[in-house]
Amino acid sequence: MSGIQGILGIVVILLIAWGFSENKGEVRWKTVALTLAAQIVLALILLKVPFIYEVLQALTTVFAGIQSATMEGTRFVFGFLGSDANVFPEDFPFVLKDGSYVPMFAFVILPQILVFSILVAVFWHWGILPRVIKGIAWVMQRSLHIGGAVGLAAAASLFVGMVESPLVIRAYLKSLSRSEFFMVITCGMATVAGSIMGLYAAILGDVLGDAIGHIITASMINIFGAILIARIMIPGDKITGVDGQYGRCDHDGYDVRGSISCQRGCNVDCAHCIGGVGESVPWLERHVDTRVVWVDRCGWIRAINACDDSRLGVRPFGMGNGS
Repeated sequence: MSGIQGILGIVVILLIAWGFSENKGEVRWKTVALTLAAQIVLALILLKVPFIYEVLQALTTVFAGIQSATMEGTRFVFGFLGSDANVFPEDFPFVLKDGSYVPMFAFVILPQILVFSILVAVFWHWGILPRVIKGIAWVMQRSLHIGGAVGLAAAASLFVGMVESPLVIRAYLKSLSRSEFFMVITCGMATVAGSIMGLYAAILGDVLGDAIGHIITASMINIFGAILIARIMIPGDKITGVDGQYGRCDHDGYDVRGSISCQRGCNVDCAHCIGGVGESVPWLERHVDTRVVWVDRCGWIRAINACDDSRLGVRPFGMGNGS
């Protein structure tokens, strides 16, 4: 039954993308079918090949080590606020009930994001990430028949954020067709940046043992899916190649310490943005929920011709329950 649901879901998603397509008659269904087949093959390789599974498990172990080292730093700076009651109960000046500990986002989660961002910057400075990105891009060019520029940006989206991945091909952005540019943006939206990957893995770690492996697998499969959807919604045949050059990061030209210092400033802005979203989304959810309840009550009151809102304690719009 689950297999039928999965196949039906793929068909529905493709039909929705086709429904929003700019030019339905230009969609190359043969290319779409080949992209979908490549995505399925990639999923089988990532999920069924024992060697790949062991590599992903090793990455989970590496992440656990980084998480443990980061917590040593947060414990030193923030005390029990940056500690884990399940691992270091002696850090807390009070006793927590079993299962009641929840990590503090600002003092436990955000530092892990900062550490992962710095690691990405260092690996880029050492030339490790550019080589990995080029290798992935080479495979994608051959399997998906896309240009080198799109392949580089799509591969880069596995490790860097939505803003940074197009900068990897900044020299070729003017040459991209509308279809290719849409592929680049869609891939950026479909993957998880290296820094945020640490956030998700930390949150899911207690319920999913190899969370980092699952996230990396999902991101890699999503790249193929993003290109598939982009080809349907904005079809195009142009292929933009590269001449071996790719964009430089803002901290290129520094040594390792300079790269870390440069990335640290970016991390502060990143932390502010994430923290701001973390505060604003629950507030907005509560605010909208209050208004929806008010509208629902008013509709029910009007339906029974009893418009005296005061009888049910419904306040005028804009004065709902302290929001």
